[in-house]
Amino acid sequence: MVTTTFDVSSAFDKISFGHIIDEVVAITENPAWGCLLNSYLHGHQIFLDNRHTFRTAGVAQGGVLAPICFAAATWRMGDRLQALTGPYRIRVAIYADDICAKIIANGILGLSQGLKDAVSVIKPWTDRADLHLDPSKNETITDSEITSALLKDHLEDTDIHYIAENTKPCIKWLGLWLTPHNNWRTHIDYAFGKGKRALSMLRRLLVKDWDFSPKLALLAWKTHVIPTLLYGSEIWGGTASRKWYIEKCTKLEAVFARKLFGLPRSAPTDLASRMLATVCEPIWVQARLRFACYKLHKVGSTQAPLSDNTRKILEGWGVDSIDDRETLCTPVDGISVSPPTGVVFNVENGEPPNPPKRSTLCFYSDGSVMLHMDTKANPSTPAPTPTSHNAS
Repeated sequence: MVTTTFDVSSAFDKISFGHIIDEVVAITENPAWGCLLNSYLHGHQIFLDNRHTFRTAGVAQGGVLAPICFAAATWRMGDRLQALTGPYRIRVAIYADDICAKIIANGILGLSQGLKDAVSVIKPWTDRADLHLDPSKNETITDSEITSALLKDHLEDTDIHYIAENTKPCIKWLGLWLTPHNNWRTHIDYAFGKGKRALSMLRRLLVKDWDFSPKLALLAWKTHVIPTLLYGSEIWGGTASRKWYIEKCTKLEAVFARKLFGLPRSAPTDLASRMLATVCEPIWVQARLRFACYKLHKVGSTQAPLSDNTRKILEGWGVDSIDDRETLCTPVDGISVSPPTGVVFNVENGEPPNPPKRSTLCFYSDGSVMLHMDTKANPSTPAPTPTSHNAS
C-alpha cells in the first residue's frame, strides 16, 4: 500500500480562465454556462499597496463562486483517476488543489504502475490549466520500510522518483495526520496537544485579574478548545468507543473543571469531569454525535451503504434506525426533485426579457440585479449594460 499527496503550486492564483470555462461547459453540456463564467472571471480588480490591476488568471480564494469554479475544473480529472484500472486499486480524494491518492496492490510492480497511471492523469490536467506540480512538497507513506525501499529502487530512473524519495512515517493532509495502517492515534494525540495548549492559556486568563469570568471561559472552551479536539471527527469518530480515548477526554475535562469551579487539585478526576458535564457535553459524546450524524445523514450524489464496522459501532452506541437514515433530496436514478412552484432558472445571453414580465428577477454576473425591469439595485459596481456575454 502507498498513499501519496500531490501539491499544485499557487493553483488558485494561476489556474487558466479558459480551462475553467472549458471544464464547466463539458460537465454541464451547456455553452451558456461558459458565457456566464467568462463574464464572471474577467475584469476582477486586485488591490495591492493602493494600486490595482485586473486579474487575468486564477480565482479569489475568499469568494463564494470562485471555489466552486475551481472545484468544477477538477471534476473530470477526479473521474479519470477513479476510473483507472490495472494490477492495483486506487482511491482518490480531491479538495480544491490538494490531491491525495491511495494505491493498493499485491506487489511493487502494481504500486509503481498505479503511481505512474495517476501521474499520467494529473500532469496533463495541470498542463491544460497552466499549472505545475511541486515535487518538493510531495509526501508519501507506505505500509512498511521494505515497501519504501523497493519502491525507491523501482522508481529511481523514472520521472516520478520524487514520490519514493519523500517517504515519511506519517503525513499531515488537510489537518489530518495520516498513518499507513489507518490508526488515528497519531492525529488524536496531536489534536490533544493543541487542545492542552489552548486550555493552558485559558487557565492563565482565569487566574489573572482581567475580569475573565467563568462564563466567558466556558464559552472559549466550547468554541475553541472543543473544535480543536474534534477536528475531523466525522471520519475518526468511531475511535470514541475506545477506553483510552474516553480516559484522555476525562482527564482534560477534569483539568478545566477544577479551574472553572474552583475545585482543589486533589478533587477526583471523575468527579470534576462529571461536574463539567452539567454545563457542557463530554468531549467523547460530542465526537460520537458528529460521527453518527455524518454517517446517518451524509450528503452526496449517492447513498453509499454503511460498512459493517460502522454499523457495528453505531449499534453499539444505541442507534437502532440505521436502515431508516435520512434520504437525499437530490436527483437519483434519473428522478429529479421538483423546484418550488413557479420558479424557473434560465442562463441566457444577457438581454432583458421582451416583453418584460413583472414577475421576472434578472441577476447579472457582476452582482447587479434588475427587479421588475424598472428598479435596479447593485451592491458594488454600476448596473451593467446588457451585452452578449452577461447572463440573466
